[in-house]
Amino acid sequence: MPAKTKNPDIPIESSSSGRNRFGHTSTAKLLGLEWLTLGLLGAVWILWLLLTWLIGHESWWPALVLLIPTVTLHSSLTHEALHGHPTPYPWLNELLLTVNPGLFVPYGAFRDSHLVHHQTSQLTDPLTDTESFYLAPGQWQQMGRAKRALYRVNATLLGRLAVGPMLILVRFYHSEADRIAKNQGTSRRDWLTHLLGLLALIYWLNTVCSFPFIGYLLIVAYPAYSLLMLRTFAEHRESPTQAMRSVIIESSWPLSVIFLNNNLHAVHHAQPQTPWYRLPSLYQARRETILKENGDYFFKGYRSLFRRYALCPVEALMKAAR
Repeated sequence: MPAKTKNPDIPIESSSSGRNRFGHTSTAKLLGLEWLTLGLLGAVWILWLLLTWLIGHESWWPALVLLIPTVTLHSSLTHEALHGHPTPYPWLNELLLTVNPGLFVPYGAFRDSHLVHHQTSQLTDPLTDTESFYLAPGQWQQMGRAKRALYRVNATLLGRLAVGPMLILVRFYHSEADRIAKNQGTSRRDWLTHLLGLLALIYWLNTVCSFPFIGYLLIVAYPAYSLLMLRTFAEHRESPTQAMRSVIIESSWPLSVIFLNNNLHAVHHAQPQTPWYRLPSLYQARRETILKENGDYFFKGYRSLFRRYALCPVEALMKAAR
């Protein structure tokens, strides 16, 4: 996630008429506060506080089963916020999501990087797409055996869940260190506010809950990031046309809730400012058209994804690498 942009708003992929290519006008900015999203954010924090307290004071470790997806759900809400939800005010959305129980990435850094991902006209191109898992030309040839083996592992679904977060964060922190050193954009402010949020989380975990922060990082934050990797694993593919590069995964509860319907990723990329709770109805209303436009890049559910890629690397990733 190295690149940043100064523009916090992104254009909807649309025609000259102002409508997106599915024929719906975005009204997210006209609706004011999105109470469903605000309520969900409040519920996430109440649940997080309760579960961390139970683990710390009562050693009720089954709470991890709920705590890990709760942190992943917060990441999904962060994604909503940087697309203009749950309020029409970017500063307020940032304020609501700055404290990050997922720990690893500042809100501002994620926002700016992710908006570049949406603005690129070449999804998956490692030279322009900040979230691409593909290699730049010549990069494979420069890798040693260990790095090539790690790349192969990361191209499988189980490998992505295990090492994907680590590889992403190493690249991200290297890029952010360079940005901070050069004082580019708002990087220093982003990291300062993120660190202040981390101090509040550390106080709660260590002092109030007697839940060691390092333990939380290893058994909660990292697995929560791994769960997020399940969603992003097949989100995009290399394809001749932009419309065919985003996936549809017809997942059901609970993953569709944890991911806030971003499994319908082709719909999200066509109308990125549409709130999460409207994506399923948009998809169902024009299912055949959407699947035709995205070249039937489609999985019936995450079980189908596991059956195909659990131990087998994504063919396109390996082909492009060579």
